[in-house]
Amino acid sequence: MAPVRSLGCPAEFTFIYQNPKEAAEAVENNISVAAPVPTGAIPNLKTEFEYLGAYGVAASEKVGSVLLYSKVNFTELNHRHKIFLTTQSTTSVLLLYILLAERKDIPVITENPVEADAVLVIGDEALTFKDKNNYAYCFDLVTLWHEAYNLPFVFARWLVRKDADAVVKS
Repeated sequence: MAPVRSLGCPAEFTFIYQNPKEAAEAVENNISVAAPVPTGAIPNLKTEFEYLGAYGVAASEKVGSVLLYSKVNFTELNHRHKIFLTTQSTTSVLLLYILLAERKDIPVITENPVEADAVLVIGDEALTFKDKNNYAYCFDLVTLWHEAYNLPFVFARWLVRKDADAVVKS
């Protein structure tokens, strides 16, 4: 979103800065006409949408804002460990599930971050989390994804409501 902030907003539009989950909810609830909707939320949308070109949010290198902080190495996480998951992003949680699923020995999810052996954080929280916590390891999930699959990870696709004005779709 940094280029949006530096380029400014076209006169006939208003930009709303939101976390991924809020962006999906805003489009679904007709608060926004178009948004970068997290890929993890797209299958659950009830409103009819179309892709806005080939635009999206993707990365194939370290992003620094989708991080798993852990007391143990990523390869050692198993059913004896507890993970606290962010509530701000379905896509980041699904990304972590995919990365863990191949080992068949998945950590337990906890709703209490204090008892967690690992914590998934995104966005601004991920950028400042290290300064406030004492975890031995920090894993960038995009880096892990790229190492495992040699593909970029697509976090979001720009969607526009099908009933939106033509000027929005152009």
